[in-house]
Amino acid sequence: MAQITRDDFYIINKYSTWEAEHIETAFRAKKIYPDAPTWTQFAKIFTIGLGSVFFILGVVFFFAFNWDELHKFVKLGIVEALVIIPVAVLLLTEVEDYFKKILLTVASVLTGTIFAVFGQVYQTGANAYDLFLIWTICITLWVILADFQPLYLFYIALLNTTFALACAQTNLELDIYTIFSVLFAINAVALFGLHYLAYRKKIETLSVWFDKTLTIIVLLTVSIPTVVGIFGDLEFEFAVTLLLLVLTFGGGIWYAVQKKRLFYIAIIGTFTILILTCLIGNVIEDNVLMLLANSLFVGAGFTGLVKLSIALKAKGYE
Repeated sequence: MAQITRDDFYIINKYSTWEAEHIETAFRAKKIYPDAPTWTQFAKIFTIGLGSVFFILGVVFFFAFNWDELHKFVKLGIVEALVIIPVAVLLLTEVEDYFKKILLTVASVLTGTIFAVFGQVYQTGANAYDLFLIWTICITLWVILADFQPLYLFYIALLNTTFALACAQTNLELDIYTIFSVLFAINAVALFGLHYLAYRKKIETLSVWFDKTLTIIVLLTVSIPTVVGIFGDLEFEFAVTLLLLVLTFGGGIWYAVQKKRLFYIAIIGTFTILILTCLIGNVIEDNVLMLLANSLFVGAGFTGLVKLSIALKAKGYE
């Protein structure tokens, strides 16, 4: 049986004589309003996560401030201990599952500091993309085992950074359209792959924040080269990018209609308005006329998008 949501109660209230206090009681009974244990669990996860972030930042600033005073063996020993200790804690102690995942995320992030410190101590001369590539490879198994969405997002960021740095520091000589096409492929495969694994119950169901964040990244990687092409030369590669944009936006709208997902329609509509605004700015040469046309278009576009969102919300889109 499907979980009853807040919108279901609102629909029932709209077409019945259900009073407001009864709705609030139903919300609490169905756990739509968080209870004390839920808030306690949230506070524990939030404080541990925030503490982990501050711990990682503290490690970075510690080395930055004390670099010249520390012996090279002390530097390497500290960063290695900071990776070994979290892994030892989650292997040798009985802690809650989410705490283990946070510890593994901390160890994954600090793994990069080992390579960074090693490179600085011995002046290996390696390029930055070498560090990120090794970093990505070394934590791959941890990412698979953790099944933790913040770690997934960090891993995807490492993949994007590795490829971008490789393009900048090697002789690949790829144009901007090809670079962003590869970045689009990386993020799109990650998004669809994780959705498929969640559908097959191989991993946990994707959180709303993770799905939306990765969706925005995918749309950015196809929208940025489109804007560059609008203001640049209309090369063949731009035509391929434009086709990829149409397929992505069209596919996103189709999925949104099938699943009644308002977010996809709203975000794709926003990107479409921004891209068309750039096109108007490039076509109209007179600055005053261009500013007027863009102001009217943006105002009308977002007004229409808001009205569409309200209408779809009334039809049950979430």
